[in-house]
Amino acid sequence: TKRINKAAFFVATFFVILFITMFLCRNYILHYIVDKKINSVEQQFNISIDYNKLKIVGLNEVQLNGLSVVPNGQDTLLTLNSLVLDLKPLSLIEGRIEVYKASIYKLHLNFIKQDSISNYDFLFRKKADNSSFERVKRDYSNSLRSLLNLIFGFLPDNGEITDMVVKQKRDASYINFSIPSLVVKDNKFD
Repeated sequence: TKRINKAAFFVATFFVILFITMFLCRNYILHYIVDKKINSVEQQFNISIDYNKLKIVGLNEVQLNGLSVVPNGQDTLLTLNSLVLDLKPLSLIEGRIEVYKASIYKLHLNFIKQDSISNYDFLFRKKADNSSFERVKRDYSNSLRSLLNLIFGFLPDNGEITDMVVKQKRDASYINFSIPSLVVKDNKFD
């Protein structure tokens, strides 16, 4: 029984040290994972994604500041001043990422198309088997449905967007759509 008690003590000590180490290194791990994913997306879509600050606060809050997405050789598609995600702790233990609440401040989207060149076409392309990109058919209803599913699929049950601006410029036409505040509480929009 002494051997079993010693083994149990060493196993428990190992897991406590492992948890403390992971807690102390959580921001390094987050940066490694996010930067690796960003590099993959940048290469796949020929875009540049930059952020000023990314960190985990406490056990379940992720903060992102100064995000920008710029297609190479095009105008800026997206800028975001700050994003705070509150993650569900139990889902993290299970190895899943599930957002409980999101707070977004100053989200600006710029959709610009001049003649046949736009800064958002990469959103509607899919990768071919031979690693070259080909355009998806111009079925705007399917494209819009896919984009809305992508956006609303990531929306949490609770959240707030402050100062959201969507601009669309196509040749000579220009639309500016501003939402001062959008609040989602228990899956209900206000």
